[in-house]
Amino acid sequence: MKPYLILFLLTLLSTTCKKENAKAPQLPPATQEGKRVFACKVNGKVWISKGGIREMNGGIDGDTLSARGTIDTDDGRIESFGIVLLGSYRDGETEYELNDTASAYAVYRRNPGADCFSTDGRGYGSVVRVKITGGHLTVTRADRVNNIVSGTFRFNVPTDYCDTIKVTEGRFDIKTW
Repeated sequence: MKPYLILFLLTLLSTTCKKENAKAPQLPPATQEGKRVFACKVNGKVWISKGGIREMNGGIDGDTLSARGTIDTDDGRIESFGIVLLGSYRDGETEYELNDTASAYAVYRRNPGADCFSTDGRGYGSVVRVKITGGHLTVTRADRVNNIVSGTFRFNVPTDYCDTIKVTEGRFDIKTW
């Protein structure tokens, strides 16, 4: 009887673990078809922008390329990440360092402000806008005819009062304006 009991318990345990793993949010695949994706991992946690133009936008205008995703956070704030190649985008080039210059950077915004950026620990009364350091962008598609901009990214967000926020495994695939 004991072997059957042990087998039953092992089966039950493995089924429970599979169900828990299946519920964990996953990043959407990195695509290049204008599927309206802006997602990444923020300190290892999946972050996905969903919805309309307010939540996600981007495009190519001359020598400027941009992509932005926004979410409503669990604590009632608005949080967004944006990537900008301001006057530095070149057709055919795919690799860019996001190095906090005026022409190649990423931006983190949180409204109202965030705990990691205020001395009172609450961050009330301000919009936090921080240029990113230590980043990289790969443009995987910049299609001016079909109005699609896609790419992958990673960067760090320096903070005043917390550890650096690490953004990894980023991807965007946006049908542009």
